[in-house]
Amino acid sequence: MKIFTTSLRALERDLAAAAFAEAGEFETAREMRKGEKRVLLVLGGHPTDRQALQYAVSFCSRMGTSLEILGDAKSAATVKAFASELEQKHIGYTVTLTEGNLQSAAAELTRRNTHIDYVIVNSQGISEKSSRKGPASLAELQRSFSCPLIVVGS
Repeated sequence: MKIFTTSLRALERDLAAAAFAEAGEFETAREMRKGEKRVLLVLGGHPTDRQALQYAVSFCSRMGTSLEILGDAKSAATVKAFASELEQKHIGYTVTLTEGNLQSAAAELTRRNTHIDYVIVNSQGISEKSSRKGPASLAELQRSFSCPLIVVGS
């Protein structure tokens, strides 16, 4: 029943935003759509990405958010393995695979999309791809995002 109520509220919000847009109130329509919260999960193809994905599924379920997954070709299999769990828990998700630098792509994605409220990353993937180890590299990573950073793993 909760899923139905949540879907109904989302539909009502979307229809109201559409009505404002049709009336020429574009800023009001944008503000209404801003309520859609999302979490960005960055996967780098590391064996512990599975742990980060499990955390993200749990986090999205608790927070009632959707999930955007950014990864490289190596992470595609991990995402595919979790697709049924995401669907079972009614978590909306999108997957973007990139061949470039994941940190830069994630930073650009959070700057472009103001609806991303949190970024979840795997600590193992960060430390392996970073030229410096430890807090300095995490601080650099945090500054590159325009929202809070959640680091999963040890």
